[in-house]
Amino acid sequence: MNDLLKAAIDKLSLMDTKITIIGSGGGIGISRLLTIPGASRAIHQIIFPHSMDSWHDYLPLNVDLTDISFLSERFLRLIDRHGNTLVFSAALSTSRDRKGLNKCVALRNGQFHELVLPKGNFTESFEEQLKIRQEQDEEVTKWLLGLL
Repeated sequence: MNDLLKAAIDKLSLMDTKITIIGSGGGIGISRLLTIPGASRAIHQIIFPHSMDSWHDYLPLNVDLTDISFLSERFLRLIDRHGNTLVFSAALSTSRDRKGLNKCVALRNGQFHELVLPKGNFTESFEEQLKIRQEQDEEVTKWLLGLL
């Protein structure tokens, strides 16, 4: 993974502007970019708003979050107003029975991307749920690094 992180920093360092990364849910492993020497030359900031209230800092004031799916291209485009950005949201395996797919959606350079992940069984033990979620987060992180 460190080789992938370093390669991403090297690539981002060649760009004219530093990148802003805004994410939600899974994929938090991308924040490990900040551990790579030279990251400050390539990254402006990495932000992970988690609660609905914190998302209002990144959306136009008149947006009603109850009308927007966190896993939609429309939602990501509302946030993508910072120039050189990667915006993403991921729903990974969870301890509750959740409708919908486990997936990550991302917007990079005006292009919408989607990664669908296998759905876990919410009746598994906590340890097994944690292992599955960590594996999915690692997969999402590698996928996001490929989008950079």
